[in-house]
Amino acid sequence: MLSHLQTRKFIKLFTIYDRDNSGYLGLEDFEQFVQNLAAAGHLRPHDGPYNALLKQYAYRWTLLNSGDRGGQVDLHRWLTYCDRVLQDERKYHQEIDPIIRLLFDGFDRDRTGHLSQAQWRDLAWSLRCHSIYAREVFQSLDQDNDGKLSREEFAIAFQTFYRSDRPDDPSNRLLGPI
Repeated sequence: MLSHLQTRKFIKLFTIYDRDNSGYLGLEDFEQFVQNLAAAGHLRPHDGPYNALLKQYAYRWTLLNSGDRGGQVDLHRWLTYCDRVLQDERKYHQEIDPIIRLLFDGFDRDRTGHLSQAQWRDLAWSLRCHSIYAREVFQSLDQDNDGKLSREEFAIAFQTFYRSDRPDDPSNRLLGPI
């Protein structure tokens, strides 16, 4: 069962995915979300990284919308889905790990294996996180204080966002204040 903090985080994520602010998620919301990521990450539509992101979010939609109820998912159904994914280690790794990897690869434009603060800011913008918070979050996630986020720091941050129930964990603010 999702904790109160996890519920708040997943509500925030729901509002980020709900691109048309309808109170429901539809496939078109995920498509618009990926288009926004692509624009912020300077990915070209129909290139490999763009297609991989689109495919992963379409896969997420298929799992979320199983037993199609009119092609729309409300907040309750979204939270139920998140709870199921977090309770099942296999599902978590199958559904969340690829998204984390693809997000990192999409914004590591120069293929250094690190995200600069500017690249992080672009990702944060596409996640509707204000630049003021993006800067603070970046600094708190940069564990070795080298001015960049490694693939490992990035993955740990997102994994912790999904799983942490500690209010003081910096990863809880990935999407801004919750």
